[in-house]
Amino acid sequence: MKSGLKIFTRYVSSAAGIALVLVIVNFMLVFFWLVRTRNDSPVRLNLAEISESIIRTNQGFQISSDGEKAFKDMYVWGMLLDDSGKVIWSKNIPQDFPSSFTVKEVASFSRWYYRNYPTYVWDHPDGLLVVGRPPNSTWKHAIEMPVDTMGYMPIWIGMVFLINAFVALFLALVLGWRMFKSINPLLDGIKKLSTLQPLSLKTGGLLGDLADKLNQTSKQLIQQEEALKKRDTARTNWISGISHDIRTPLSMVMGYASQLEENTSLSEENQNKAGIIRRQSEKIKKLVNDLNLASKLEYDMQPLRMTKVQPAELVRQVVADKLNNGLPAIFSIQLDITEKAQTENISGDEALIQRAVLNLLDNCVQHNPDGCSIDIQLDVDRSSYTIIVTDDGKGCQDKQLSVSEESENVDYYPEKGLGLTIVHQIMKSHRGTFILKSQQNQGCSAILQFPKQESE
Repeated sequence: MKSGLKIFTRYVSSAAGIALVLVIVNFMLVFFWLVRTRNDSPVRLNLAEISESIIRTNQGFQISSDGEKAFKDMYVWGMLLDDSGKVIWSKNIPQDFPSSFTVKEVASFSRWYYRNYPTYVWDHPDGLLVVGRPPNSTWKHAIEMPVDTMGYMPIWIGMVFLINAFVALFLALVLGWRMFKSINPLLDGIKKLSTLQPLSLKTGGLLGDLADKLNQTSKQLIQQEEALKKRDTARTNWISGISHDIRTPLSMVMGYASQLEENTSLSEENQNKAGIIRRQSEKIKKLVNDLNLASKLEYDMQPLRMTKVQPAELVRQVVADKLNNGLPAIFSIQLDITEKAQTENISGDEALIQRAVLNLLDNCVQHNPDGCSIDIQLDVDRSSYTIIVTDDGKGCQDKQLSVSEESENVDYYPEKGLGLTIVHQIMKSHRGTFILKSQQNQGCSAILQFPKQESE
């Protein structure tokens, strides 16, 4: 609705502005035209020049060369009448013109036409100069107006301007409202498309074709969404089924391998082989569990058991378990917790947060077979609680990946396995941020940021 009103307002403002500009331009053009056609026009100036160039001589009246040129530029004939109406000088007058004119004819010369010739007159010391322009070359009309009306002319002009402006604004409002009524359903339809709601817009009117296209787009998007849901459901069910089917025979393999490993009647070599089978089976089991958890997190099928969690205590427990489970001596873990982070709580799923930290530690160990130093830092500020896991190992290709709660897609880290992908998904489910920084031969740094607003 707000978008439609904004379009309506801009449309009306633009249309009204254009109309007002046109009205102003028209007034300016009329004013310019009036100035150009005032009484001291080139026609009047030309007549004065011709009149002054006709002089009396002993041989009669003659016109100078300059007057001759001015005459030829605008007129086809001319004559000079004395006070009795008799022609005392002429130039190029038609043969059927009389040699003298009545007072009535002379009066018509001053305002109108004579035999379809537009005529003009000018005072001369010896009479009246009359000239004619070509037929159909000039339109002449007498305009009379009372003095009172002329006095009110500025008011009338202002009223005409206001009426024009009002009509322009009214038309802009009417047309804009019609446009608003046509486009507003389309805007609402576009908003519904983002939430995959079905559309059934009317396809008549000016924007009917666009409405029809939106209806078709809505159907296609809904069909695609349904197809994606079916595919995702099938994928999740397949992963869950495969995980279940693998666990049973895998547990048997692990059990028998453990028995063989502890059987003292076997040779040491065979016991070692049985141990290898057990350890590799445990890795397969972990991968199956990771795959199942990643699938559940991706499709929001993993229930979140949100409780008050103290990250400092949780991280200490994870580090202790890691050390107690036989961490090779080539690895060392340094824990650095700020004073404020010691007692700060956040809201989250304790098991998933623990899993995220453990995955980061496993990532440091698995991808640095020559050993490395692992540094874990915990800090808190006004907006977030931060856990940083850094190692000085071999790292990987220079990269920086940032994942926030707004991310729609979950990336897979092929060089790091499913571990970081699960961390990614856990942080997304907690509305947090996961940042991974790595440089070749300069180690790797993983940053977990939990929103402070979820705390306590």
